[in-house]
Amino acid sequence: MISKLILCAVLSTILVDHELHLSKCEINYKEELKELQIELHFFMDDLEEAIITAGGDSLYLFMNDEHPNADQLIQDYVTDHFSIALSGYPLEMNWVGKEI
Repeated sequence: MISKLILCAVLSTILVDHELHLSKCEINYKEELKELQIELHFFMDDLEEAIITAGGDSLYLFMNDEHPNADQLIQDYVTDHFSIALSGYPLEMNWVGKEI
């Protein structure tokens, strides 16, 4: 009986509606170039909301009225929240751009 109550309690917490925010980071080492290539994958609405929460403007990504500095705002946000280091020394990152 107690195990059934515990199971019901666990299932009820799993089935409760809640937001899910997910991002993915893929890091590949390119031997021939001797460099790391890093891809960060975000949901556009989550990224835009995070930038707005941090004090930035709406980006309107991939729309006709996209913010003219959208790339720079995204780069600034990523630089502030993502870094990579080797032996304790931060590595310089070169921003390539965004894509869908």
